[in-house]
Amino acid sequence: MCPLLIWLALLAASFLLLKFSIIYWERNHLPPDSFPFPILGNPWQLSFQLHPATLLQLNDLFPWAFRCLPGPYREMFRYQKAVWGYIHREIRRHKLRTSEAPKDFISCYLAQIIKATDDPVSTFNEENLIQVVVGLFLGGTDTTGTTLYWVLIYMIQHGAIQVKGANQDGGEAGLQHRPGTHVELPAERVQQELDTVLGTSGAICYKDHEQLPHICTLLHEAQRLSSVA
Repeated sequence: MCPLLIWLALLAASFLLLKFSIIYWERNHLPPDSFPFPILGNPWQLSFQLHPATLLQLNDLFPWAFRCLPGPYREMFRYQKAVWGYIHREIRRHKLRTSEAPKDFISCYLAQIIKATDDPVSTFNEENLIQVVVGLFLGGTDTTGTTLYWVLIYMIQHGAIQVKGANQDGGEAGLQHRPGTHVELPAERVQQELDTVLGTSGAICYKDHEQLPHICTLLHEAQRLSSVA
């Protein structure tokens, strides 16, 4: 059979499969805003959760077709565009601070772009910078989200867990209840620790984890017991 006919047959089969997926696929209800959540990773994750894996695979094969044809899967591009726009704005904001010493990843990458201006084979450019930042957020949000899913599941499954306190031997708290130890509802203990350490200021930094031993223990236990990668 002619290779061209084979290619056309595969193309037709792919679009039929796409149409089938659209007809029998139930969309989730989401807020109407183009950037509905304050966390950067959410729009990107929504673009994957909104659409079956088949649609994403077909988009990789025929990206030009997906950008021309109407359909509910266009939501995927809307959320991706929001993420890309945010990163573009951050890059522009960092460029305005060129006189300052590099303080974060984007600043260091922009400095490397300037150094490699005269190198014709350099891979340091803004397009690659965006791809790297997206990759970092994809890895971080996926692992973080999966960890939180498991933490919530374990807190629901275990009505009472051992609590690390000053009157104990200092060992880390586990998810399993041990007879004779002080116990309380995990969600209440987590909320109490958050209220005590962070309050309602909303300002959170990395050093705060040193004052949140119970929450850190829950996170470590969830990652130890479950696959979050």
